[in-house]
Amino acid sequence: METQRGSVRLEGNRQVLETYVPPPDLLVLDCSALTQPGTYQVPVAVRLSPSLRMLRQEPETVTVHIRNRVGGEP
Repeated sequence: METQRGSVRLEGNRQVLETYVPPPDLLVLDCSALTQPGTYQVPVAVRLSPSLRMLRQEPETVTVHIRNRVGGEP
């Protein structure tokens, strides 16, 4: 599995932004509906505190490749 990085630009109260530490699951992919091998474009969800507003995110989608396992391959 290859991990990609992403970024978001946020707006909110200055005090909140100055102390904000993004959680590890800020950017999330929901691949639960991907049950068959293939290539999919999956939207990137952003989990934000209600006190913040997202102005921009990159990427908005990522490409996910699902393939069958072969033998004991991880």
